[in-house]
Amino acid sequence: MDVVDVIVVVLLAAVVLGAIARLKLFERIVVYEYECGLRYDKGRFAGVIDPGAYWLVRRNSRIDVIDMRPTTITIPGQEVIAADGVSIRSLDLVEAKDLMFSGDIKKAFAQAVTARKEGQAALERARGETAALRNLANAARVLDANPALMQLRVLQQIGGTTGNTVVLGLSGSGTPLPLREAREVKSAEVPPTDA
Repeated sequence: MDVVDVIVVVLLAAVVLGAIARLKLFERIVVYEYECGLRYDKGRFAGVIDPGAYWLVRRNSRIDVIDMRPTTITIPGQEVIAADGVSIRSLDLVEAKDLMFSGDIKKAFAQAVTARKEGQAALERARGETAALRNLANAARVLDANPALMQLRVLQQIGGTTGNTVVLGLSGSGTPLPLREAREVKSAEVPPTDA
């Protein structure tokens, strides 16, 4: 090859490289340390690109560079109802520190929490009363089926206390019936005096 042929080849190579550069068939992408790149080949996700410099064919590939540095932005507030029923202004996945609430909002929080606790207490009282009534109904059914159990319970109660006198009567069946305490009998027999 003589000098003219070499010059022609070099000129042809320069023209081809210039045309390629002009058409931008290849592109150089730089991904910095605070960024990450998402590579797509023919429109499909191919992977995450680490920081560095990359050459890619523009027709087939694309790299989207994403800034990974934390940023602070102002977000317009929106009302959200919390688990305790209090509506607050916040967003999901937002880190908030040192929140200051106005006096009205603090009072509303306190009222909502108090109302919730009072509601839970009323519900527990209602459940307790229902259980007590159920126990009384069960006891009434048992006593109705076994009347002697009432007599045993009265005698058990009397045995646990001292100083009481109880007058018992007998029914037609021969079971003792509690009539009333002796004090009540004495007060009923003594007529009131006019003073």
